[in-house]
Amino acid sequence: MRDFSSELRVSIQKYHDEIESSYLAKRIIRTKITRSEYCWLLSQLYYLHCALESSWQNNLGFSSLYDTSIHSRIPALKADLELLNEGNYYALHDSTVRLLAKFEEWNVTNHYSLIGALYVIEGSRLGGVLLKDLLYDALKLTNKEGAAYFLGTSEFWHKSWREFKRRISESPEMESHQELISNASIETFQGLTDLYNTRPFI
Repeated sequence: MRDFSSELRVSIQKYHDEIESSYLAKRIIRTKITRSEYCWLLSQLYYLHCALESSWQNNLGFSSLYDTSIHSRIPALKADLELLNEGNYYALHDSTVRLLAKFEEWNVTNHYSLIGALYVIEGSRLGGVLLKDLLYDALKLTNKEGAAYFLGTSEFWHKSWREFKRRISESPEMESHQELISNASIETFQGLTDLYNTRPFI
């Protein structure tokens, strides 16, 4: 049996490398990101998660693949923005609007494409957890508050994520949709790279 999840990971590696070289990612890695830049980024991620998690839960059967109501990152984004920016959100950026339009298109035309989007956005937890100490340093955070978005990687989540990858690899239902899923994962990565390459205050 094909290990579609592993094939998907290999197919998007190039785009993963590109986002690591983006403007905001390098600002985080070099501990140069400002609080305003980080809150801007959290605001855009909040809009993306709200749309994707809602579309996912509204598609019958998808919650059995991966339950975004249990693993939602929206509460963490809200908590971080409440602490760091008094609960204020920056306006939608054009790059975010474009990616939201993709989510809506996929939800209407072929909702299996949402699996590709979720694979990228939820899978980012695996790398994101490596950034938390850099954020603590750059933003002068104490008691690990303000970086909740990058701390959602409990063993329970890892177990759910492994099960999700197993199911999309083994389900006969998924086989005819694998190209759509792969294409959507690439487009999601490209959209996120555009977002991370934004210089919000220049």
